[in-house]
Amino acid sequence: YQRRVHGGGNAPPPNCFPLASTPCKPYDGWDLCQKSQLPIHAASKYPLPIPSDPGYRLDYVRDGIWLLTDGLYISVLVMGDNNEALMIDAVENNFVIRGPNGQPTGSKLVEAVKGALGGRKLKYLIYGHSHSDHIGAAQYIINEFKPDEVWASDVVERVIKLRPNGRVAPTHTVSINYNRTIVMGNQTVSLNASAFRYHQSGNLLVYFPKSRFLFQADTATPGWTPVNQLLTVNEGSKLGDVIPAIDELMGLMRAPDAIYVSGHMKSGRLEDLQIHRNYWTDVLEAVKKY
Repeated sequence: YQRRVHGGGNAPPPNCFPLASTPCKPYDGWDLCQKSQLPIHAASKYPLPIPSDPGYRLDYVRDGIWLLTDGLYISVLVMGDNNEALMIDAVENNFVIRGPNGQPTGSKLVEAVKGALGGRKLKYLIYGHSHSDHIGAAQYIINEFKPDEVWASDVVERVIKLRPNGRVAPTHTVSINYNRTIVMGNQTVSLNASAFRYHQSGNLLVYFPKSRFLFQADTATPGWTPVNQLLTVNEGSKLGDVIPAIDELMGLMRAPDAIYVSGHMKSGRLEDLQIHRNYWTDVLEAVKKY
């Protein structure tokens, strides 16, 4: 299990899950038990169960990278060695707190992130793309933690400013032809706006070369097939771009232990991207045939 060190006693709190009987390795106030050298999400065939209380899990990847998930959606937290932190996406779904009339009044993300940060400064917030299911809780994160910089592609900036719908526009942008790099302590983060228009134009590639960790929202989802409208939704989506978009991800996943996260379900490896590529090849070939 993963166990937050808390006030003595050996029993894990409710948000822990048994993974292995191997000894735990201390990391930054946490005890970590992993059943393989790969992160527990990528090593599991299916998404891991989520306890009803508190309703989310916080799972360790490597090099200060954590996945905060409710079982369906994932936000990423990265802890630098300089008392700063970075967050990718601020998801809605089961994290939303609703009032008596059903309207959102807050987010469990705030308490989850506060506990995970352990007093660190949340300096950066990064939007994968503009869809509210991935960044709808950003307003609560920004109000509570006041990150210095909020990053997204220039496409996402235009979409949010045109139709805010409760979303907060970024303070810094990346364009297709102008990539950016963030340095946070021992971590270097590469931000690239994809030129391919599958799912949403300007979908951001967030890559940690040292940690071999890649995030891009919704292009391919380990453990899941693309269902709703084949994930071609709006803002210039182009189904024909799906294979090149997956190839772009696979090009960054050459290390055997590289990890990919799409913001949903579970983390994955190169083989998960290959499964999605094969799936789409079959779909497109069938369309051409019939």
